Parts: sequence; structure tokens; C-alpha cells
Amino acid sequence: MSYCFFILYDYLMTPRDNAGYNDLFLKTAFDHIRICEDLLSNPQLMDFEEFFRNIHSLKGSSELMEHQTLTQICREMINLIRPQQDLLTPDATLNATLQNLIKKAKNQLDLIQSKNVEELGA
Repeated sequence: MSYCFFILYDYLMTPRDNAGYNDLFLKTAFDHIRICEDLLSNPQLMDFEEFFRNIHSLKGSSELMEHQTLTQICREMINLIRPQQDLLTPDATLNATLQNLIKKAKNQLDLIQSKNVEELGA
């Protein structure tokens, strides 16, 4: 069902139409980031599956909203954790790399949010 929505959305929506969805996108995107930060804050309790779901959802919505840099950061994280999903806890290097990528994603969201505010004020 949702796949059909995305095809229809992609066909009917223009980049200008996306601007109206930025508030919803930003709210859910920041929620995904917060969940991932919480998961990374305690590596012994890391749930790779939940981390993957949140990053994958963020990647999909970023791609739909045409935020290419954020989409690429999410792809990078997915490529890092996909082969590690069978591990119980991430090693220190993987954890640090994921934390760094989460910071980059959060910075991108801050940038998108500031552009959104500027457009609303114009």
C-alpha cells in the first residue's frame, strides 16, 4: 500500500510541493536521530535492528523529500551496520563512526530546518 503511495507521490508532487511537508519530515527525522543517539549511548544494549529501521526510514523520507546529502549519510550508516547486524554489540570503532555520522545527519537536519524557517519568512 505505502509503495503505491510513494509512486503516486513521486509522480504527482513537485519540489515546490515538498516544502509543505518539511515540518512533518523534520519532526519525524529528529525523532529517528534521537532514537539512534539513545541506542548508541549504551553500546551494551545496542539493538542493531532498531537502529537499522530508524536509519532506513530516515533515508527513505530524506530521499522522498530530495535531501540528497542526508540520504547519502543514511546510506553510509546502512552500509556499515548491515554486515554487523548479527553482532550483539558494536565495537568501539563502529560505535564512534556511527556517532560521527549521526552528528553529520543532525547537522544536515539543522541546516534543512534553518532553510525551512528562511523560506517561511520570505
